[in-house]
Amino acid sequence: MMRLTPLFSIVLLGMSVAAAHGAAPGNRPIDFNRDVRPLLSDRCFACHGPDATHAKGDLRLDIDESAYGKGTKSGKPAIVPGDAAASELVRRIFTSDEDDRMPPSDSHKKLDAKERAILKRWVDAFTTTSPADAQFMNSCQYVQMKSEKECKETLKRNKKFINEMN
Repeated sequence: MMRLTPLFSIVLLGMSVAAAHGAAPGNRPIDFNRDVRPLLSDRCFACHGPDATHAKGDLRLDIDESAYGKGTKSGKPAIVPGDAAASELVRRIFTSDEDDRMPPSDSHKKLDAKERAILKRWVDAFTTTSPADAQFMNSCQYVQMKSEKECKETLKRNKKFINEMN
């Protein structure tokens, strides 16, 4: 009969927790720096990032005013925080129309289904995408163990309070 040593038991438990955590990434909160920033940086920023000389369609995803404003060729906002269905970014990454799809085929960059789903969840999940707000949402959910809805409500109250103070 095999006896489990305490060290082996801990390793086995750790592997089980890690496997369970990795098995359902769709259930964990979106982390801007871990999940979204790498996708935007690798797939989008060449045309819609910090280099203004290469900005296509007058859209800069690295600047809030452009990303949330009507800076797209269609006149629709690229990102409507909390509403993926109204966001041009989401429409363009999911469209089957080759002329509208982002990233474009001539960029030789692609978003797979999981990556598109991450971006859609990110747009739906946050009332704002600023790194500070994303960090607040993550700490609210992980540290304070609150639901996403409770964290969004807290974030809204905090922003309203700050605006009233200004």
